[in-house]
Amino acid sequence: MIKLRLFLLNVHSRLFTTIIFCAVSCLLIVVGYSSVAQTKTGNKTPEIEKFVKEQMDAGNIPGLSVLVIRNGTVVLKKSYGWADVDQKKQVTNNTFFEIGSNSKAFTAMGILYLVQHGKIKLTDPVTEYLPWFKMKYDSKDPGLTTPVITIGELLHHTSGVPFSSIDLIKTDAGSNPLETTVRRLLNVQLAALPGDRFDYASLNYDVLGLLIEKVSGQSYPAFIKQNILQPMALQQTFLSRREAGAGLAKGYKLDFLRLKQFDAPFYTGNQPAGYIISNINDMEKWVWCQLGNAQDSTYKKLIQASHVPDRSVLPDPEGGSYAGGWIVYQNQKGTIAHSGNNPNYSSFISFRPREKTGVVVLANLNTSYSETIAKGILNIMDGQQVNEQESDVYKQLNVGMIVILIASGILFISTCWFMGLLLKEWKQGKRKAEVKITSRSIISFVLSLLTLCLIGFCIFITPKAMFGGLSWSFVVVWGPPSFLLCLLLLLGAVSFFFLYYMCSSLLIMEGDRALFTVVVLSTIAGFGNTLVILTINGAIGRHDIFSSGFICFFLLGLILYIYCQGQLRTKLLKVVNSFVYTIRINLIDNLLNTPFSKMEQLKHENLIAILSNDTEEVSNLPHVLVSIITGMVTLVCCLAYLGVENIWGLIISIITIITAASLYYYITKKASKVWEKARTMQNVYIGFINSLILGFKELKLNNKRNLEFEADLQKNSKDYRDSNIDAGRMFVNVFIIGESIFTLVMGLVVFVFPLVLIGLTETKIRTFIFIFLYMAGPVNMVLNSFPQLTRIRISWRRIDQLKEKVEALAITDERQDLIIENGSMETLELIGVGYTYDSDISEFTIGPIDYTFNSGEVVFITGGNGSGKSTLAKLICGLYLPSSGEVRLDGERVDPRKLNELCTAIYSDYHLFEKLYGIDHLGQYDAIQEKMEILQLLGKTSVKDGVFSTIKLSTGQRKRIALLVSSLENKPICMFDEWAADQDPEFKSFFYNHLLPELKLQKKCVIVISHDNHYFHAADRMIKMESGELKVLDLESV
Repeated sequence: MIKLRLFLLNVHSRLFTTIIFCAVSCLLIVVGYSSVAQTKTGNKTPEIEKFVKEQMDAGNIPGLSVLVIRNGTVVLKKSYGWADVDQKKQVTNNTFFEIGSNSKAFTAMGILYLVQHGKIKLTDPVTEYLPWFKMKYDSKDPGLTTPVITIGELLHHTSGVPFSSIDLIKTDAGSNPLETTVRRLLNVQLAALPGDRFDYASLNYDVLGLLIEKVSGQSYPAFIKQNILQPMALQQTFLSRREAGAGLAKGYKLDFLRLKQFDAPFYTGNQPAGYIISNINDMEKWVWCQLGNAQDSTYKKLIQASHVPDRSVLPDPEGGSYAGGWIVYQNQKGTIAHSGNNPNYSSFISFRPREKTGVVVLANLNTSYSETIAKGILNIMDGQQVNEQESDVYKQLNVGMIVILIASGILFISTCWFMGLLLKEWKQGKRKAEVKITSRSIISFVLSLLTLCLIGFCIFITPKAMFGGLSWSFVVVWGPPSFLLCLLLLLGAVSFFFLYYMCSSLLIMEGDRALFTVVVLSTIAGFGNTLVILTINGAIGRHDIFSSGFICFFLLGLILYIYCQGQLRTKLLKVVNSFVYTIRINLIDNLLNTPFSKMEQLKHENLIAILSNDTEEVSNLPHVLVSIITGMVTLVCCLAYLGVENIWGLIISIITIITAASLYYYITKKASKVWEKARTMQNVYIGFINSLILGFKELKLNNKRNLEFEADLQKNSKDYRDSNIDAGRMFVNVFIIGESIFTLVMGLVVFVFPLVLIGLTETKIRTFIFIFLYMAGPVNMVLNSFPQLTRIRISWRRIDQLKEKVEALAITDERQDLIIENGSMETLELIGVGYTYDSDISEFTIGPIDYTFNSGEVVFITGGNGSGKSTLAKLICGLYLPSSGEVRLDGERVDPRKLNELCTAIYSDYHLFEKLYGIDHLGQYDAIQEKMEILQLLGKTSVKDGVFSTIKLSTGQRKRIALLVSSLENKPICMFDEWAADQDPEFKSFFYNHLLPELKLQKKCVIVISHDNHYFHAADRMIKMESGELKVLDLESV
C-alpha cells in the first residue's frame, strides 16, 4: 500500500494546424488565444472546487489543502474540511500535513547538493562511506553474492532492495534511529542485482539520509534545514511534529468506513524517506522552484538535476522513470509527479515545467483519492474527461471488513441457534450419538482440522502475501484498526461452524435434512471457487508467489471448494435419499390409511408415476439448490471484485447476467406448459405399460389388436419425445443467444471501451475479460437450474396434489391400535345399510339391507352379474363405508376398520403377496406344512422365513395359496368370493364338503359368494342380490 502508485495515463496527442497569413495576423492570434485560455482557466475554478468537494465526500477525507498553478499563475490555493473533526477546527493554508514519500525529493536534493560540492559521486559505492553496508544476493555466481550498490542506484530505486524492506522500520528510541533502521537491511536479501530493474523501496532513501549524515558530519534534520529548507525560504517546513506544534492537522484512518483519529508512530528512522511536514504555503514555494523559478542558480541546477530520470532500466507500465525523488513520465507534457502516504496522511504533487503548471494535494487521511484529485484537476484544466477513481486499497479493506464482519456475525449467530437446537434435540432423545470410528470419519476429521489450520495460516501470512511481504505489526499501523480483529472473528465463526458440523455428524436424527449445513457448505464452496480465480488473476505477473505464500491462498480456495463439495455431496447422499424416502413413506402411509372405496377412484398409473418418477425428480432439488447457492456466491464475489476494479465492468456484467436470466425465465415459462403436457403423457404411457403387462395374453392372441395397441403406444411415446424436444429446442436457442451476448460483451470491452472510456488500462481490460470468462461457468450453473427447477416444480405440484387428496381421505388414527389378536364375534347385523357409487357416468345403489350373520354358520350369496354381490361383500368386511344405515357387531355399532381386522377374505380380484405379512409364521410352521399338504401345494412352493419360494403357479394353485393364507390369519369372519370357480372338481368338492364344515365347527362366520348350485346344500342360509336388493331364499325351495 506504500508502493508508489503509477497511475498517470498517457494523454492522447492532438495536432494543431495554424495557417499564417502574415506576421501581424500571427501576433493577433497568439494574443487572442492567450486571452481566451486565461478566461477558460478562470471559468474552470468552480468546476475544480466542485470536483474536489465531491472527491472529498467520496473518499471520506476529513481535511484537505489544494494548490493549482496554471501557465505560471496560481488559480486556486484553498483548504477544505477539518484539521480536527472533534474540535471542529478547520483546515487553513497554514495547516501542516505529513507529506509522506514526497519527503524523498528533499533527501535527493541533499544528495545532489553533496555531489555538486564534490563531496560524493552518484557512481560511488555506498561502502566507500558506509563500509559495513553489504547486502546479499542469491546467485550461483560467487562474485555476485555481495554486489556493489552505488549511491545513484539508491537514488533511482535500482539498488535491488525489496519493497518489503519497509517492514524493517520501527519506532526506535536509540541515539541514532536512522542507522539502526539501515543496519536492519543487512539481514535482507536483494530482490534483484543492483542496476537491473526499478523496484520502489523507501529504505533506499533512509540509506541516503544516513550517508548524508556520515559525509556532512551533521544530523540529517540539521543538514536539510541548513542546506535545503533555509536557502529555499521554506520556513514552514519541518522535520518533527514538535516543530509543527498545534498547527499539525490530526491524522485519521477509516475503520468500517467511519473516520477514526489515529496517532500514528513517528518513525524517526524513516525520516529521509517519509517524515517531512509542511503546509500548502511552503508547498507553493516548493513547486515554484520545481517549475524553474528558484532564485538561486545553484538550487536551480540542483532541481534540474533532480528531474533527470534513470532510463537505463525499463520504465513502469505508465512510462515513468525515477529521478531524484520524482517520477518523470515520457509524455508530451513532460509530467513529473510523486505520491506520499503515511499511516494517517497522504499527498500528491504533479507538475509540468514546460507549461508552468502544477498541482499539490495534502490530506490528513491515507487515501489514493489525493492522487485522484490531483490528476482530475489536471484533466479539468486540459479540457479532458476526468478519469474514474482508481481503487483505493484502504476503502477496499474497509468494505471487506464490513462484509467479513456481517458474514461472520450471521454465521456465528446462526451456528449458535442450530447448535442449541441440536443439543436440545439430543437431550429430548430425538438425536442419538453414533460414534463410528472408520477410516472415512478419521480422514474427514483430519481434513477439517487441516482446513482450519490452513485458514489460520493464510490469515497469519495475509500481509506477506497480499501487501508485498509485510508483517502484521506493519499492517496494524497502516491498515484499518479492526482489520485483524475481523479476520480472527471470521476464523472463530468458521471454526465454530465446523464444531457444529462434527457434532451434527455424531448426533444423528432420523429425517434430518441438514439444510443449514448444506447452505453454509455451499456458500463456503462458492467462496473457495472465487478465491481460486482471484488468486490466479492476482498471481499473473508476480514473481514472489512462492516466497510470499501467495500460492497458499490458491491452495486454500481449492481445498475449500473440494472439501466442502466433497462433504456436501456426501451429506446430500443421505439428505436426498432421506428426502425421497420421507416423501414416499408419507404418501404411502396416507394411501394405506385411505378408505378402500376412495382408493379405487385413484388412477393407478398416476400413483405409479408420482411415487416413482416424480419423487425421483424432486430428489434433485437439493443438488440444484447447492449449484444455485455455490454459483450465486461465486457470482457475487466476482461482481464485487469487478466493482472494485472497474465500475463499468460491474455494470456491463450485471446487465448481461440480467438479460440472460430474463431470457431463460421467459423461455422456462413457455417450456413449462410443454413439460406439463409431457408429464401428463407420462401417466398415459405408464397406463399403456400396465395394459401391456396385464393384457399380454390377449395381445398375443390377436395380432390386429397387438398392432393397434402398439400404434397407440408409439404415438404416445412420440408425442412425449416431441414435447421434450420442443422444450429442449427453446433452451438451445436461448443458450446460443446467451453465449452470443457474452461474446459480444467481451468484443465491446476489447474494441469499443478503449475508444470511449479514457483511462481504461490494458490491465483492467484483461482483468475484466479474465473474470468475465470465469463467471460464465457459475452463470450457466445458475441459469441451467431454471429448467431443472421447472421440472421439479411440476413434479412437486403433482406430489402435493396427491398428498392433499389422500390426506383429506386418510384416517389418521394409529393403525397399531386397530390390531385385534384372536378376535371373536357372535352376530354381525346390517341395519338399513345402503351404499351408492359416485360416478359421472351412472349411479348404482344397493340397499337398504337388513340382515344378520351369525358365527358358526355358512351363508351363501348368489345373484347375477352387477347385482351387488361384491359390493355387499365389501360392506360386510368394512372396505366400503355405508352411505346410510349402520353395521353392528354383537349389538354394538362397530368402526368399519375394526371389521377389517375381524375379516379374512378372498375376492375374485385378489392379490397374492409373496410374503406372509401379518402372520406369525414361525409359530405355525407345522400347521403351514399340514395345510400345504392338504391343499396339495407341497412340491409346488414352499415357505421359508415367511416368504413363498414362488407364486408363479396356475390360477387354481394361486387360489389355494390364498386359502392357505386366509386360514393362517384365523379370523372370525371368512369371506370367499367365488373361490371354487377356478378349482378342479376334486378341490371344489373339498372346499364345499370339508373346508366349509370345518370352519363352521370352529365357530367362524362363513360367507360364500357362489354360483355352484350343486353345492348349495353346504349352506345354512342363502340370500340373493337382485339390482342391489337383498332377498332371503328358502333352502328347501332352492
